[in-house]
Amino acid sequence: MAYRKLGIILSNNFEQRARARQALTKAYEYRDRLTGIERGYTIAQYHTDVTGEREDALAAYRTILDKYPDDFRALNNSGVLYSQLNDFGRGLDYYVRALATDSTWAPGFTNIAFAQRALGRFDDAAETLDAMDVRFPGNPLGTDARGGLEYARQDYEAAERWWQTVRDGQSGSPFWQADAGQKLAWVAATRGRLREAGLNMREALAATEQRGLAAERLASLVGWAETQLRLTQNDALSRATLAGTPRDEALGELPLPDRPYELFVRYHVFAGDVARARQLLAEMESSGQPALGRGYERQYHRAAAWVALAEDDHERGVMEMRRGTEDAGCVTCRLASLAYAYDAGGNADSALAFWEQFAQSAWRIPFNDHVELPSAYRRIGELYEAAGNVEAAVEYYNRFVELWQDADPELQPQVQDVRTWRGQCQIVASAFLGSQRRVSSITRAAGLLRRSTRPGAVTQVGSTSLTLSKTYDGPSVRVWPPPAPHSPEGA
Repeated sequence: MAYRKLGIILSNNFEQRARARQALTKAYEYRDRLTGIERGYTIAQYHTDVTGEREDALAAYRTILDKYPDDFRALNNSGVLYSQLNDFGRGLDYYVRALATDSTWAPGFTNIAFAQRALGRFDDAAETLDAMDVRFPGNPLGTDARGGLEYARQDYEAAERWWQTVRDGQSGSPFWQADAGQKLAWVAATRGRLREAGLNMREALAATEQRGLAAERLASLVGWAETQLRLTQNDALSRATLAGTPRDEALGELPLPDRPYELFVRYHVFAGDVARARQLLAEMESSGQPALGRGYERQYHRAAAWVALAEDDHERGVMEMRRGTEDAGCVTCRLASLAYAYDAGGNADSALAFWEQFAQSAWRIPFNDHVELPSAYRRIGELYEAAGNVEAAVEYYNRFVELWQDADPELQPQVQDVRTWRGQCQIVASAFLGSQRRVSSITRAAGLLRRSTRPGAVTQVGSTSLTLSKTYDGPSVRVWPPPAPHSPEGA
């Protein structure tokens, strides 16, 4: 039982995967020595965090619940699994049943709020956290969850205040310093404030180093390097910020389950070093990591997708991305990944459908949104403009400009580009308001001209001259293990 508890504690913190797997595997090996209900817990946790076979884990919990229908751990952990399968309605049902049986465990409240938030029930989530404050006043889990709720509502200033409260109030906890620091970095990056984000990330990395978590620090470093590279779109700035990027050889110093191969593969794709990305993908495969479980298998398929897309093998890229995002626990990670894959292959209709699903999703998480949300707003605007729907293009261009209105000076040229594109769309939309049919045909023609004319060229639409700006390449996606709800650490 002690092995299982250790594995759950490590898994709940999303760190030291090798140690967690080792503990849970040892517990599984000794399962026949346990009582029936403890054996059921052990089997379920093993399939949750080692094999990644969620249906097998759910089957083990169903066996427990058939005999003990009010078992708190089986109810809560079934909710976790259904949430990972993106069935948040069913997950919420299990969380509510679990809390009804035992309200002495604080994460029971935050799990409910998590599911309500994912369903877009923001007011209900706030009420749940209010109830938690009464039961557990000042608990940092509740304060952290309020930050996540405000981020989902896209009230970024409020989210920053809550996460700053966590960091200030938990100054003696390296865990909370790292966790809140990264979230503050991501929310600042979402708004294009990379200088502020960098300061927060450095503090978070120092706290992670203090905890002795080499794998987590390496993953955060390469993830941050990718963020800088993608958001600046400036070679000179990228070279400066990438000066401290960790050497790839550090991967070999980590236990196999802890090696962030996928992050390194994707980073090199974005950096334009496809040969190195291909080499790391081969190393990932030969290491045996993809065979460690379903989660690692998905990581391999996503890494293979990035390489295929970089090599212009778009059919294989889409196929691998679908395999890599199937049953992924992060809704918007899946949507943005598929949008990028279709976009890279020139399938504008499918790309637009996935980008819009991403932009409209209630599932908003800063580690993904800080790059993908501004990229999506801009790209959706471009795709709508190319299709001739200038009204929709203006809507999404407005969202981008509003999001990055206070961005760093280095990013303001991107904001100005989008303002220019927005102005062009508004000119086209207003020039032909007299005839709806004529507007449709003219804007459709303007979209086609935009796609077929070289950047900076001037074209004539009716009596209006438009200077066509450069269209950015389709945005890419950062995929990261999502923060799933908690399993009871005492289970």
